[in-house]
Amino acid sequence: MKTGHIYKGDCIKVMREHIKDENIDLIYADPPYNLSGKSLNLINNKTGGPFYKMNEDWDTWDYNEYVEFTENWFVMLPEKLDKKSSNFV
Repeated sequence: MKTGHIYKGDCIKVMREHIKDENIDLIYADPPYNLSGKSLNLINNKTGGPFYKMNEDWDTWDYNEYVEFTENWFVMLPEKLDKKSSNFV
């Protein structure tokens, strides 16, 4: 793993191929939340302005596919994190 390097790609593949175990100090993850295709629109939101949910193909999964994807990347986090590290999802 390169110090100060940002990896772009499939998170599961990048973690398996480039990240050694117990080598990460911080993971800040913003995974897909599988909300596309659903009716979450808060156009009258008073706390942060209007919120319109995106509707993209990459965020439309059936339930089992989404659970499998989430489990695959999430279970790798503890082995990649250093003992004194943090994880924010």
